[in-house]
Amino acid sequence: MKKGRALVMEIDKGRMLVLTDGGCFRWVPSRRGAKVGDLVDLHPARPHVAAATAAVVILLTAGILFTSWILSPAVILALDINPSVELWADGAGRVVRCVGLDADGNQLVTGADLKGKPLLDALEWVIERAIALGYLQTDQENIVLATLVSRRAHRVDSQAVPERVAQILAERKIPAAVLSQQVPYQIKQRAAKGNISVNAAILEKHRTRPSEIRQLPPEERERILKQAGYRVRKVTPPGPSSGVPARGKEDTPSPGRDIRPGVPPRKSPEGKPSLPPKDRPTPGMPKEPKEPKGKPSSPPRDAGPPKHLPPGRSHRPPN
Repeated sequence: MKKGRALVMEIDKGRMLVLTDGGCFRWVPSRRGAKVGDLVDLHPARPHVAAATAAVVILLTAGILFTSWILSPAVILALDINPSVELWADGAGRVVRCVGLDADGNQLVTGADLKGKPLLDALEWVIERAIALGYLQTDQENIVLATLVSRRAHRVDSQAVPERVAQILAERKIPAAVLSQQVPYQIKQRAAKGNISVNAAILEKHRTRPSEIRQLPPEERERILKQAGYRVRKVTPPGPSSGVPARGKEDTPSPGRDIRPGVPPRKSPEGKPSLPPKDRPTPGMPKEPKEPKGKPSSPPRDAGPPKHLPPGRSHRPPN
């Protein structure tokens, strides 16, 4: 007798006595159409129960897949500063997850409450945090790699990412080179298999790492970054300023012009600077005597007595 089947010995009022394959007698609910001497299955599959079970499994599977699709990133911003950090965002550009890929990266994002924030705002928080922890400094050459990984349609502007990073660093007067590009999701999958960052996966075939870019010679660095597809944006903070503009040729003072800082020159109704003519005295100042035109006269030399004198006059000087 096949395991799980029994022989019907007696049928009585909705139940039947069966002999199991183990040699035991049992009363079980009667089966429709069963007769004495038939072999019946002791554990039949009930159609309605099986259908309900299948429906529940389908709903659970669909729910898991939908939830995983919603929570999965539409775009990933992979940052390599020295720590490696990833910001995952949905199609609307809002952060769904913040991941540190190494020990420094975990320290960088510890205590971060970035879920639901716009990606660019979360990026600003990460850069400010890196500055506070000393990963970006004013007295060194800093390298920031910001790669956007697209998985599906999203609203993140790829050009806005390096612009925001450069703006923050410029305001903080931190010199840096911001390297950015946009890559497909296959690069992220390859990086995940090797347990490395996205930027490390991009530079892997060039036999270098994100942390080694700073030490490369300038020509070799430029060549590798160009081959890897990065766009370079230099951040050069302005030098110290005294607040007073340096005087050049066009800043030479002229009569009637006030060159004190913060005092604009007077303008005529036509919009041009109004300068008093040289021959017009400034109001409130005494008028200077004009010199006669031509060469200035020199004092006369002693030419001797005049040739003709009026009568009664002599050449003798008075006593």
